[in-house]
Amino acid sequence: MSLKKVQQALDLIEANDDADFVGPISEETIIESEERLELVFPPSYKLFLSTLGCGDIDGLEFYGIVSSDLSVVGVPNAIWVTLDERKRGLPHRYVIIGAGGDGTFFAINTATCDENGECPVDVVSPGGDASRCHGTFGEYFYEELENVFE
Repeated sequence: MSLKKVQQALDLIEANDDADFVGPISEETIIESEERLELVFPPSYKLFLSTLGCGDIDGLEFYGIVSSDLSVVGVPNAIWVTLDERKRGLPHRYVIIGAGGDGTFFAINTATCDENGECPVDVVSPGGDASRCHGTFGEYFYEELENVFE
């Protein structure tokens, strides 16, 4: 279901001229990113990364992998943002995939995965408090895009 949501989101993006994504990321770079963060990405996030990498559409930014150079500093490099926020106390289980605009982050919670390896997306505050906002990355990706296109 989550992979289907990613595909639906990709279809929405393809139909929109305002999309600005870096493009496909290699499997090797995705694996290196997982190793650097010491966790495993859910399949829906891997599909996003392998297809789009990272980017934005109509002001909505999705963090991911910028290039094969994982040391690139700054947003939307999810690897750099996640490692940087870990220095401030972000729990190790999270991968930051977007900003809430109010100091919060959207983050994949890799500690809670279903039988398909899909993990929920939480809203995480700077103090570390978190609440569930989407069941999977695919749902998050599709629903955020749907809100942009309404």
